Amino acid sequence: MSRRTKFVLLVLLIVAIAFFARFWRITSMPGGLFPDQAANGEDALAILSGDIRPFYERGNGRESLFFMAQAAFIAVFGIGVWPMFAASALIGSLTVLFSVLAARRMFGNTAAVFTGLFMAANQWHVTVSRTGFRAIMAPLFIALTFWFLALFTSAKTRRAAYGWALAAGAAFALGWYTYIAYRAFIGVVFLAAILWLINNLSSKARLYNIRRQLLPVFLGITLSAAVALPLMSYFYQHPGSFLFRSSHIAVTNKDLSGGSPLVTLGQTTAKSFLAYFTKGDENPRHNVPGYAFLPPVEAVLLALGIIVCLGRSLNYFVGIFRFREHPKGAFHYLMLATFAAMLAPAAATAADIPHGLRAIGTIPAVFWIAGVGAAWLWDKASAFPAVAVGKITKIVLSLAAASSLAYAFFLYFAVMPSLPEYWYQYRSDLTKASALIIAAKKENAPLPYLALDDFSVQTVHFLTTNYGYPYVLVKPEESHKIILNPGERIIFTQSTLPDADRFRAVNPEADESVTLDRFGMQETITYSAKR
Repeated sequence: MSRRTKFVLLVLLIVAIAFFARFWRITSMPGGLFPDQAANGEDALAILSGDIRPFYERGNGRESLFFMAQAAFIAVFGIGVWPMFAASALIGSLTVLFSVLAARRMFGNTAAVFTGLFMAANQWHVTVSRTGFRAIMAPLFIALTFWFLALFTSAKTRRAAYGWALAAGAAFALGWYTYIAYRAFIGVVFLAAILWLINNLSSKARLYNIRRQLLPVFLGITLSAAVALPLMSYFYQHPGSFLFRSSHIAVTNKDLSGGSPLVTLGQTTAKSFLAYFTKGDENPRHNVPGYAFLPPVEAVLLALGIIVCLGRSLNYFVGIFRFREHPKGAFHYLMLATFAAMLAPAAATAADIPHGLRAIGTIPAVFWIAGVGAAWLWDKASAFPAVAVGKITKIVLSLAAASSLAYAFFLYFAVMPSLPEYWYQYRSDLTKASALIIAAKKENAPLPYLALDDFSVQTVHFLTTNYGYPYVLVKPEESHKIILNPGERIIFTQSTLPDADRFRAVNPEADESVTLDRFGMQETITYSAKR
């Protein structure tokens, strides 16, 4: 079996694992739809009705590309909880594939395979892949941009150079329609352009190369500007939408930094970096609470990879200044730059740090760097004078990668569902309340009252769209004033249980019906008029 065939088979296995980790039990995990996720659904429905925009103002403003993907799933599978997550699961799975392909072009087959193995079931990436937030698209377009750039730099024909330059420009521009943190990636692309110029201006031979590639680069930049134009035009017309979402949580906010933004920045940077090694995001919509973003094996290899990338970056710049014809290491340097740049959106905010979504843009670079570290060990083992020691080292490294993969599976599919907070953070109670309302509609019962706040009701509103929103919304603090007539009922959720107690105190004669979650805790309480 050839090396190419082995690589293709390994990639197919990695992609199969990635799809399995992101789609297995997708209809039951997560078990509910958080209001922000439901708001995505509202915008997806607007898209299906013909209201297509580059940016939607709901929820402090959000880029639209992910909603288009969710709209496609809704069009095929209908309104529901799991189609909202299936869209992000597909995008997360494709990110693994394109990260592997990019790694192969930049660092070789060995680094690509380890990148895929680490990323396929990583609990952090699996969590955000199954969460239904638009942020999941940012790593995909970072991976695509690097893949196309790597193909462009190694293009053998002018036709190929034109094609990959255009593809890179389009991928980079489409990323702007994904998530606010992606904007930091522009610094990396600008740095890549500078390195390309430096690399090609240092000798006559390469000066000819830059002339040959200049037109493809220009066309790629032109296409990128054209693709980004609708969004940039929107921001020009609505300048407040460009930064409003992040301004109220930035380290420059005196209420959050205590008047010491630099001190706060140092603290948030340290916490954000250490999240890969020690303690990550505690929000179960972003990560498995209590665990680092990376399993221990991957964290060690990330640290090793950073050292390797630093060394090869240094060699690259030494080669440039010594006018070597083909200095290697540019992509190693760009990985470090990407890691730093895409960590900045998390480090620059002072709320809920570390934050798995704001740091999501680091995902491709983190796994590429860890893959580089693993490949370095593998290559050292191959070159070790004692053949037996080299083989043992490879076996240990392979077993470590396999155990890391299994550990990540365990964290998401065993530890995560055992946490009551996991189910509440996805508001499974709102999904249950929606089911009760739909059941009442099918029974032709009077419209039930729903005691719920304006934010939480987004979930119920979205899930009952096909039934014409058959409920009467009441403010929780005023719900005890409701007088139920025969056949009428009022529904309370976990977030309004204190209001349910107040209603019960005022209406002791009302019939009570309770649904419990998997932990035996009250999920919803329904009161109906005494029969």
